Parts: sequence; C-alpha cells; structure tokens
Amino acid sequence: MAGPRSFLLRAATPIQKVMQKIGNPEPKITSKFVNQLEAMIQPGDILGSREDWRFTNLFIPGYWSHIAVYVGGGYVVEAIGTGVRIITLEEFCYTKDSVFMLRVHKPKIMREHAAIRARSIVGKKYDYIFNSTDEEFYCSEVADYAYNGAFKLPNRISVTPEEVYKSSIGRVLIEERNC
Repeated sequence: MAGPRSFLLRAATPIQKVMQKIGNPEPKITSKFVNQLEAMIQPGDILGSREDWRFTNLFIPGYWSHIAVYVGGGYVVEAIGTGVRIITLEEFCYTKDSVFMLRVHKPKIMREHAAIRARSIVGKKYDYIFNSTDEEFYCSEVADYAYNGAFKLPNRISVTPEEVYKSSIGRVLIEERNC
C-alpha cells in the first residue's frame, strides 16, 4: 500500500512539470566535464546527479537526488516518473547541475553484465512506493537491480542516491558539483 511519501511524490509530478514549463536556470554541467566523462565511462558505471531546482529534492535525503546506469554506446538507463527509459549520456548530463560517475569494484565482465541487466528493465513502471521487492523501479533501484542488490543496506527495502554515492562497493572517478 502506498504511504505518504508515495502520495507526495505522485502529487509532485504535476508540480514538477509546471516548474519545468515556467523555466529553470541553465544546467551547469560543462562540455569539458562531459568530454572527460565520455573518455573514461564504461558499461556498468553508475551516474548520479542533482538538479538544484527540482521539487522532489525535498523528499530525497542527501545532496544527490538521482541515479542511472551507463549501458554503453553513449546510452544511460534511468527510472523517472514515467518509467524506466534509455536516453543519451549527453541528454543525461546537460540537464543536470551536478553529476558524478562511480565505478563498481567488480571485473569488467561483471560490470558489462550489470549494464545488460539495467537495459533489460527499460519500459518497466516507476516505483512510487520505493519497494525493491516488486516489478517497478525507482532510480537507485535500477543500479541496485543491475548489481543484484549490492547497494542495499541491511534491513532496508530501498536505497537512496546518496547511499549509492557513499557506497564502499565502488569509487567515484569523476565529479562536477555546482552548488
């Protein structure tokens, strides 16, 4: 059953769309950062981001508010309010104010397998309940699913973008934080 957090996030979607139409400040990610990222990113790498003006930041603990998985070929898999989708790396980066890339401490073949798992859920519904036990996905859950639950903390049913960022199973290799 959906709780108050789920209700608030569902209610926030129309508010978010209005805010987008009114206009948001230009994202701050630079082409220099994107070029550096493109030179080093590999399938299975985790991307985290923040858009400073997003209303949903009020409901997500920590600085980082979004997670996606790089699946190769210049594409990223992410879960947003409309569901799990695939977009270009550039589209992901140039709509953000801050971005990081984390490489999981696993062999390359396992990271590539994680990218395949992330790609396999494109088209699934968004999880407004933040329950990792169903067939719907929220953003951090895409990364957690890709890596078979590796990001989830004990006795928790969900994982936040900030927890992914601070996770000991990977290391942030590049970050551009524009506060």
